Amino acid sequence: MIRFNTQFYIPKTNVNFKRHTGHEESIVNGQKISLNNYTTFFRDYNTLEFTRDYILKNYPHGANITEFGCSMGHKPYSLMVMLDKSNQDNKYKITGYDFPEVIRKANDYSIYGIARFIDGEQILFDDCKNPEILKKTNLTKEEISDIRKIFYKYFDICEDKDYSHREYCKLKQIVANKEFADTPEIQEIKRKIFYDDTKYDNKMIVTPNKRAKELVTFKVGDIRNIDKILEPKKSSVIIFQNALYHILYGGKLSYELKQAYSNLQEIENVFKKVNFVLPQNGIFVIGTFPHDHMFNHYGEMLTRADSLNGENVRIFDFSPIHIALKNSGFETEFYDFSGYHSYNDGKKIYFPAVWKKVKEASL
Repeated sequence: MIRFNTQFYIPKTNVNFKRHTGHEESIVNGQKISLNNYTTFFRDYNTLEFTRDYILKNYPHGANITEFGCSMGHKPYSLMVMLDKSNQDNKYKITGYDFPEVIRKANDYSIYGIARFIDGEQILFDDCKNPEILKKTNLTKEEISDIRKIFYKYFDICEDKDYSHREYCKLKQIVANKEFADTPEIQEIKRKIFYDDTKYDNKMIVTPNKRAKELVTFKVGDIRNIDKILEPKKSSVIIFQNALYHILYGGKLSYELKQAYSNLQEIENVFKKVNFVLPQNGIFVIGTFPHDHMFNHYGEMLTRADSLNGENVRIFDFSPIHIALKNSGFETEFYDFSGYHSYNDGKKIYFPAVWKKVKEASL
């Protein structure tokens, strides 16, 4: 049992995602799989910031940046905003890949709800006063203001709530490929995404403008075929953040240890294909979602005491996933806080969120 801030968290195995925001069923290679496309703007800000800084330091003349499992494109757009001041000449090319029905939404019906209660998205509201944001991201109020200005250079606020609702209904109808039924369940989804019961100001609807869509491209693609999609050594940054569990658990989102072990070889094959595509010192961003690291199975027994930036912490970096990454020519480049604290000593637990290619790996 692991302490999550002041609460206790017990890892679960058989989790039903069918009522989870972002859950979708999809057919891939003739097999029905479960997907969770939930994401937000500026999610896991510290990892995002490190990625930006690494790009600017190591690729000042430009780079191809690719995210697989991009969902509706929140992370590619977030990175676009953070690179804005250094990308006036379009030297950083950002592309997001996902399954066909997801990419269709990103390209054709791209409307986004941003919420005041989401950590990363709070900074997009003019009156962001939450001191926790400053502590979590190390951002100054001036930097938050700067990010907000750049974001709204690329995104327009949709003032017409009814218009937003109609667009959302249209989207659901097209994706489902059937007549839209305004069921209680769909009404609840609309309520959660587009407005709050007590105060609509808690949420806003935005849509990317033409310039944003010129800077970020969305295409159909599966990371398991990355070696056939991308040219070798042409993409300096590969992102598959908070998404590895879709492969690890066979598209079932059941989080069973036996299922994970049966798919470890496929996971390592994916890592070696990513290695094949990346140039030397290119980075692979996987994020800090616990199930991507198999933390839900091993917990604290695989953590070790260490020091990061002068703080005594615990590191979780020796699970079968991390061994597979090391076997595939990667080493850890950046650790990020997982959101968990040690049950034994209260120290923060950090995961290896960004990996660097240090040697070639044979496919």
